[in-house]
Amino acid sequence: MALHYRKDGGLDMRYSSSRAAMSSGFSMGASGFSGGGHFSPMNYGSNASSGLHYKKDGGLDMRYSSSRIASAFATPLSSRPPTSSELHYKKDGTMDMRYSSSRVASTSTAASPISRQPVSSGLHYKKDGGLDMRYSSSRVASASLAPSSSRPPTSSELHYKKDGTMDMRYNSSKAATSSIQSNNSSKHHYKKDGSLDMRYSSSRNTITNNNHEIPKYIPVTKTGIPDMRTTAAKDWVKQQAQNDTGEIPSWIPKTKDGSFDISKAITQEYLKWKDTTSKDYSPDQRLDYYSKKLADMLFQNLVENAREDQVDMPQYEMLPNTDDIQHQLCSRPNNSCPLRQNYRDDESDDDDDDNNNYSFRSARSHRNINCDIRSEVSELIPVINYEDLNIDFENPLGRGSFGTVYKGRWKYQIVAIKQLHLNRLSRQEKKSFVKEIKIMSSLGKHRNLVDLHGYTLEPLCLIMEYVQLGSLSYLLHYCEDPQIEAKITDGRIKKKIILGIVLGMIQLHKVEIVHGDLKPQNILITEDYTAKITDFGFATLRGKTSSSIASSKIADEQSQICGTAGYMAPELLSTSSPPEYSSDVYSFGIMFNEILQEEEPYADQFQNFAGRGPFGAVNHAKLGNRPRISGKTPIFLKHFIQKCWHQNPRNRPDFEQIFHDLKPSAVEIPHSF
Repeated sequence: MALHYRKDGGLDMRYSSSRAAMSSGFSMGASGFSGGGHFSPMNYGSNASSGLHYKKDGGLDMRYSSSRIASAFATPLSSRPPTSSELHYKKDGTMDMRYSSSRVASTSTAASPISRQPVSSGLHYKKDGGLDMRYSSSRVASASLAPSSSRPPTSSELHYKKDGTMDMRYNSSKAATSSIQSNNSSKHHYKKDGSLDMRYSSSRNTITNNNHEIPKYIPVTKTGIPDMRTTAAKDWVKQQAQNDTGEIPSWIPKTKDGSFDISKAITQEYLKWKDTTSKDYSPDQRLDYYSKKLADMLFQNLVENAREDQVDMPQYEMLPNTDDIQHQLCSRPNNSCPLRQNYRDDESDDDDDDNNNYSFRSARSHRNINCDIRSEVSELIPVINYEDLNIDFENPLGRGSFGTVYKGRWKYQIVAIKQLHLNRLSRQEKKSFVKEIKIMSSLGKHRNLVDLHGYTLEPLCLIMEYVQLGSLSYLLHYCEDPQIEAKITDGRIKKKIILGIVLGMIQLHKVEIVHGDLKPQNILITEDYTAKITDFGFATLRGKTSSSIASSKIADEQSQICGTAGYMAPELLSTSSPPEYSSDVYSFGIMFNEILQEEEPYADQFQNFAGRGPFGAVNHAKLGNRPRISGKTPIFLKHFIQKCWHQNPRNRPDFEQIFHDLKPSAVEIPHSF
């Protein structure tokens, strides 16, 4: 029999010979035609082909009863899944669901013939290939497929945007992201400052588990953990540590790999009395964390795409008129405060008045401080009306004893707002406030330094540029976003961040500014992974008098020892002289090592200086101790880090030399895995 075929290998039903072959019981197999008595000769004879009507695409024309009868008898034949040669595909490689053969194949893959109800021929589909849920048959089929549909989509079923990220307009992409996040070991949600996001029940549950529920009489912070500024909280944490049950309380902060977050005061207090850091420390804990994540094919796909992206390294660039900027920073503006004399007159009157009002004196004191600020800051820097700010007070970006940073809006743009604690404001804090205004307003146009939009006076706030991804500390130790993790573990991205930090520090040192508090918490990262240095409250303008580091240092509420002291050059404790540029290089060396191995400094040595005061880590370093360098760190980088944190400040390189040594393309920063 001479048969006619279509280009896709199927019988061309426009020819009677093809229709006769179909009616006689032949079917298209994987290797050609195979005879089979799918139709009974008694009910469906050889002349049946003449009684059938076909459409142009070869399918039965169901407007005719003979075709419907034939379709009913042919159900066993249609129940087999179509072979690959009978399927239709789109250009992206996925099946074209406009064809019934594709829909049958999709249904047969998702469920076995035994459990699939109803059969595919009874289902209704939308144009995108999904079941049309307006029909009860589709809803029944969807319910029967539920167990198998719970599996995460395979990589071939996902939709991607041009930049390689998943297209979240498709349910398969949303399900894939959910499956990655559900596999995270901690299943917690964190804010950008590394603290638990208490909007999620999983985070709230961490403060009440088993025998470690926090009593109601213990003061807690806004993040729900014991407030270590209070004696009651310290005593209770000590008691919990000494009553060792073998289980670590869930309210002890941990990094994303489950290791202790020793930058937090509560962790330090707990470990001081428990003294099991060395036993609980695992040098490969972060690598084990990534190994578990890489078991997910979707995360593997994200990593592969990230490693294929081009990464442009920052080029050497300094602001013009550096000498003029330096002069502006060190000079005092000749601004006059029109109300200053009035305040002084009020002061003299109040001295003679025994019944003066305290609240009035307090308000006047604030006005005096505000007037001092106006007299020390250039008139070119905008003074912003606080009422023009739309601040999100519910979700602060970061907290410290000096102030709180919020996300907000000003003039139709997103900004970061650092609001000072008015009830704690001292002369020293006022000086730090003015210092930050001067530095950011003068140097903020450098791509690696945070810019300042302006400031408010009542209350005192700094209005700064908003940097999208948050701090480097957050990205290294807390962020569990799979797309960000795929990027931040790329050695080229790490090199880009490191070089950006170096360029920012070169700019600061060129205008004779020592940062004084260089650490990952003070490095912000943009969406294109550009590093921006921030927090200049402890900066020193060289050539001006400065108090000793020990008396002027203001510790963060949750980061007393390793949050600052872990990065502090040991020579700073031995002198009352202003810090040298080499002290910033020491801090950079500690941070560089942390970026490479994604481990907080002294994580394996905490028990050696726990309980020895806020400068225990610095005294530990003064004895010649340094953070652990991983054995996987290349020899060149190991020696480079050791030069940066050399005990003798004179043997440390400057940032110009650091940039020269790290910039060549031959210098590669290793991937995290």
